[in-house]
Amino acid sequence: MKKRYLIGILLVSLALVAAGCGGDDEEAAGGGGNAADRAFLEGMIPHHEGGVELGKLAARMAEHDELKELGNKVDEVQAEEAEQMKQAHERLFGEPFPEGEHEMGDDALAKLENADPFDQVFIDELIPHHQDAIRMAREEIAGGSDDELKELAEGIVETQSKEIEDMNDWREDWYGAPSPAGGVPAE
Repeated sequence: MKKRYLIGILLVSLALVAAGCGGDDEEAAGGGGNAADRAFLEGMIPHHEGGVELGKLAARMAEHDELKELGNKVDEVQAEEAEQMKQAHERLFGEPFPEGEHEMGDDALAKLENADPFDQVFIDELIPHHQDAIRMAREEIAGGSDDELKELAEGIVETQSKEIEDMNDWREDWYGAPSPAGGVPAE
């Protein structure tokens, strides 16, 4: 009987430990985000804030109207999405997203400000930036638990894939070859 009692206590203890250590699917105290949601938000918010800076730079410095329009779009859309993600962070994790540095450092922005030809260098910088965003978004789609974030991630993949294709077409037309950064990352 003592043996059964100890086994019972052991099984209950293991169940409690397992319940308390839920891993990637564990919900946060704020209301339901899992580790994939947190990683997506903590990576994508500063990434988008860097994208906003890139967009502003292109709107101001690009030679081609297509790239100026893309810069304005990136600035507007990524600023809105970053704000949406900050609100989601607070909703899911019960705390505001900590303000800090965006992903684009001063050195990268200075490189672009001095680029010649600006449009070619900008495309070669923005494509890898978009590729990273697509990879992060796909991770959220695959492992996230929040429907709003998954829908946002799907939009990021769709929009930024199209923008990569457009930029490679423009670069080929304007400079004779697509970006050495490549195209839309494979799934």
